[in-house]
Amino acid sequence: MIFEHALSLILEMEGGYSNHPSDIGKATNKGITQGRYDEYRQSKGLPVQDVRMILDSEVSDIYREIWDKAGCNNLPDRLAIVHFDCAVQRGEIKAGKMLQDLTGVKPVDGIIGTKSIDIIKLCGNESLIYNYFDARKNRYILRTKELPSQIDFINGWRNRLNHLAREIESKWEWKDNDKEEKV
Repeated sequence: MIFEHALSLILEMEGGYSNHPSDIGKATNKGITQGRYDEYRQSKGLPVQDVRMILDSEVSDIYREIWDKAGCNNLPDRLAIVHFDCAVQRGEIKAGKMLQDLTGVKPVDGIIGTKSIDIIKLCGNESLIYNYFDARKNRYILRTKELPSQIDFINGWRNRLNHLAREIESKWEWKDNDKEEKV
């Protein structure tokens, strides 16, 4: 259930086909880059095709792979959604490293396994989510300094985080497994 909600948020934010000249990901449809789509099709023994032709079932499969590789199933609901969104934008390992860094997990390897989950549970979801948002905002600023061409996207990235924050705060009824745990 939570994956479906997270997926609907991603699709709402990602939109349709885009091939902006400054976008490092190049051609993208529903948030899936041509490169990721090629990998997916090849892994299924299917011929490569234009990302504009991606099927909804393929979109769902690809996002489910991201969700699973990012370890979202083992996170509290709201944190899972925020982490999934980061994994969609940055990749599962980079998102995992960001989350581990925020929680003090060592080594910072990007794999959200048992050790990471145990430490994350001790952090308190509310403060961790806000710290995650702040880290992502800071990453956007750093990204535009590293690659000035990415300034074209800074407002969209900020809008995305603001939209996600509003969703996290008000529009979803959270289950008991998402109550803040404090030590």
